[in-house]
Amino acid sequence: MAARPPTSSAPAGAADGTASEKQPVREAPKLNPLQILGQLFDTNPNWIATDSLEGYPFAHSSTGTLYIADPPTVEEWMPQEWQLGTVTHWPDTISKLLGAEALAVTRDADKHGALRKVFGVMLQDGEVERMLPGIQATVERYMAEWAKKGRVRFYEEALTMVFDVLINQAMQLGWSDEDIKKYAGIFETWNQGFTVVAGPLPWSRFNRGMRARKELIARLRQSLADPALIPGSMPAKLRDAYGADSDVCTDNLIMVVFAGFETTCSLVTGLLWHLSRNPDALQKLRTEQGQVAPAGAPLTLGALGAMRYTQGALGEVLRLSQIVSGVPRLATKPLDLPRAPAIPSGCPLSVSWGGMSLRDPAVKGEETVFRPERWLEPANAASLAEYQHPFGYGQHNCVGQRVARTIASAVARELALKYGLEADAEDSFDSFPTGGRPRNGLPVTLKPLAPAQEREP
Repeated sequence: MAARPPTSSAPAGAADGTASEKQPVREAPKLNPLQILGQLFDTNPNWIATDSLEGYPFAHSSTGTLYIADPPTVEEWMPQEWQLGTVTHWPDTISKLLGAEALAVTRDADKHGALRKVFGVMLQDGEVERMLPGIQATVERYMAEWAKKGRVRFYEEALTMVFDVLINQAMQLGWSDEDIKKYAGIFETWNQGFTVVAGPLPWSRFNRGMRARKELIARLRQSLADPALIPGSMPAKLRDAYGADSDVCTDNLIMVVFAGFETTCSLVTGLLWHLSRNPDALQKLRTEQGQVAPAGAPLTLGALGAMRYTQGALGEVLRLSQIVSGVPRLATKPLDLPRAPAIPSGCPLSVSWGGMSLRDPAVKGEETVFRPERWLEPANAASLAEYQHPFGYGQHNCVGQRVARTIASAVARELALKYGLEADAEDSFDSFPTGGRPRNGLPVTLKPLAPAQEREP
């Protein structure tokens, strides 16, 4: 869960200059075919980008992609990327897993705008407030069950909890516990299919993911046809606009679960991983939670806003793990961005959120250090806001980000107020397109605190 350390320092003046001054561009060394194949199968895309950039604001990768880690360019380009002439450019395998009609895949600007209106509600205070009681109750129930089990592999257990919140709180589908457990496993099989290369064998990760996708579609269509579907819910809005059998509905219901699934599982797993290795941080979190959200009190928007240290801890986890590696795009016409190199039509390009994060002056010399206090220091506020965008930016930012942060905040609160933490937080991680995960699944034991410990601030 630690950030990949920078392989070299940024070139002198790379982060300086005026808004219109061209910035340095690194030309990454060419790789031979075996090295490129190794990247496709074994390497986290975030690392490919950051290794190509090596601290520069721009880099041409060995395969011709232009990586961008320059905040002014991101701020100019991404809010108007449709108008400037760029479209989504996912590998074919990922497009097939998500579906051609999915919000993150479609190249139809009007359809994208309409879908953002449906799912953008997840970013609003009112929708978060509606979900809060259900999120709190779900987190409390699952964490109590984990404590009773003793030693559990946290990442695997978190999958079911997060899936439950997304299906029954965010989408309001009312699935049974049996269905939640069954389809959380199916969804994880689909999630594991995210590879750049499909592989010819029927049991390859991609092909198993595509079979899981068919099962998910069948179950979601059953819910869309249910007369008890809650009017005004996101699934009901999609059904009413496109029809219960439309690929737009199922592609985007899978998409919205994906927007909150891997991001949230990686975030809460990373939080426990770092807290187990930083007991001082865990104690500070306990102190804060005892002050702003005491045991037995309902979790509110006000309490979430008052959890400044907790949010700082989540900010560090997101910064260090970079759950969303980038945003693959294709230029449909030449782009002339003031600080960027010339971008010809047909050029693949992507923002590297990890590469941009490593260039942040607020983390200089501490790129791999977990220190939540940095998010509380006024001197860092502007820099962190400029360089840290773990959920993306502009018209394609992650619609599930507030749900992810809310679930993680609820987990942090429950842990701080009720449980001692023991974890086997080893340093070995699986590479994965949407964030590293401990190879051992993070075995943890949650031990209920004694009443006196619960009352301590």
